Amino acid sequence: MHLLLGNETPFKIWLNGELVATVKEPAMWMPYNHVVLTELKSGKNRLVMKLLGFGKSMDFSYQMRNEASKMHLFTDLATIIE
Repeated sequence: MHLLLGNETPFKIWLNGELVATVKEPAMWMPYNHVVLTELKSGKNRLVMKLLGFGKSMDFSYQMRNEASKMHLFTDLATIIE
């Protein structure tokens, strides 16, 4: 599975307790700033994201894409404004 990440803020992502992505620098948000290849296990999987916000806004998005079919399985875009 490909995890496609768009970020404006530093972040860390864990899948089933394993750290799979770390970005330490802020960036201009784009839908595919980073692509991470991961594997899902059978049954339930746990995805944990830790975002470090700077300033008044924080844009972050992710998509999970099946490697074989390239179908989009899930998309979410969150914007937090204080």
